Amino acid sequence: MSQPVTSAMELVRNTKGELTPELPSQFPFRVSSTPSSGRCLITTREIRPEETVLSDSAILLGPASPLVCIVCCCFRPGCGKCASCGHMLCRICEGSGAHDSDECQALTKCTFTRDMYNVILPIRFGLLKHRDGEMFEWLMQYMDHNEERNKNKEMRESTDRMTSIVSRVVPGIDKELAWKIVGILFTNCFEFKLADIEARALYPLVSLINHSCIPNMRHTNLINELKSEQLEGEIVVMKLEAQRTILANTELTIRYNDYMMGHIQRQKFLSEQWFFNCACERCRDSTEFGTHTSGLPCTTSGCSSGFLLPHTGKSFWSCCKCGLKVADEDIEKIEDNLVQLSERKPEPYNIRTCLQQLHSLSKILHNNHFIIINLKQKFLFSFSINMKKIRDLEPEQRKKLSPLFLAQEKYCRQLLTYHEVLDPGQSNIKTKILLELRKVLLIQSRVLTDDPNTTREDLATKLMEVKNLSYLVYEKVPL
Repeated sequence: MSQPVTSAMELVRNTKGELTPELPSQFPFRVSSTPSSGRCLITTREIRPEETVLSDSAILLGPASPLVCIVCCCFRPGCGKCASCGHMLCRICEGSGAHDSDECQALTKCTFTRDMYNVILPIRFGLLKHRDGEMFEWLMQYMDHNEERNKNKEMRESTDRMTSIVSRVVPGIDKELAWKIVGILFTNCFEFKLADIEARALYPLVSLINHSCIPNMRHTNLINELKSEQLEGEIVVMKLEAQRTILANTELTIRYNDYMMGHIQRQKFLSEQWFFNCACERCRDSTEFGTHTSGLPCTTSGCSSGFLLPHTGKSFWSCCKCGLKVADEDIEKIEDNLVQLSERKPEPYNIRTCLQQLHSLSKILHNNHFIIINLKQKFLFSFSINMKKIRDLEPEQRKKLSPLFLAQEKYCRQLLTYHEVLDPGQSNIKTKILLELRKVLLIQSRVLTDDPNTTREDLATKLMEVKNLSYLVYEKVPL
């Protein structure tokens, strides 16, 4: 299903006859290229935090589940099937004619099976060649990584089966072209779940944006209503907002991975999925901006305060104190054992056993190690304060729980600092932690009122902090 490009990008041919994008003058970036990144987007002016940089509509959309409508990619109760090709088709899309005869005929030739939904997007890509030749030509310039991907036997065989189907059912698409199409989709598509939607989308401009583990933009999938004289309905849009101030002539970046992964996990994920080793600012800094979130304890006897830290582009980690070098594969084994240890659910599962697990690992790992951070965050939300239950307790019972409240406050503040360093700007997780911190401070203020020795100044200070946190949360002011 081809969709209108709300980004208003136009394709024009240069003097060499090559297709190039022409962007509206109000766009704060231009399409460029660098030796290290290839094609990319570069800012043309300073961009302020939280400014919307781009809203890019999906040019191709396909289902990411056999249970959703193949057109709108929504799960709708009572969703029927196309009488010809057998794929899921809701009543709204069936009546709209969006599932046209060319697409239906191609899918009918495939012979319906439950997992055949995976070829719908490649087929739509192939049909785009005759529907919008210039857009097809532009998309065919995207990176496919087929050479690297084909080194994996399972992936190569899966892709071969898919390309055989696409080249057989789509007129004008031979096997070589089908390989290119499938490779481009594997490399550039975004898969997401949003409300009742499970979809894969290809965006004409977002696909040009490169990765950084400390990106300057945050991306969000949205459903926008479209109303015009020619079209009416909904379109899938990716919205990109600046996480912090971005200076002119800066490459725009987004994150492909989870920033709470350690160095080994991030590099492995990016290498296996996108076939590159990241050398962004965070990956080049062995301390990861002073967090030591990947650092492991030195194994040299007598080096109690040293940490083994990564070095991008090198096959070893080294101790920041004694200089000991340890091979990457040995580091990975150590980390895997620690991750497995942290994932064991304490029995019985309660506040005491979870804190014991956390404290035992804290004796080994840095306070900001990603394993410790994940455990603290899990603890914080697993044992979130129930305000009503705490209010109903007797003053002495609340006083006995004061150490727990202090620990929760400490974890909240540490987590907020950690997230702000590695993911600057406003985020949902920070808002959740701020709400937890606000609850903790409210309970602490109640404990203060229970104590006859509490001064008016102490209580006023605590309540003022609660008020300030309420402002941060409800006004959505970035930390």
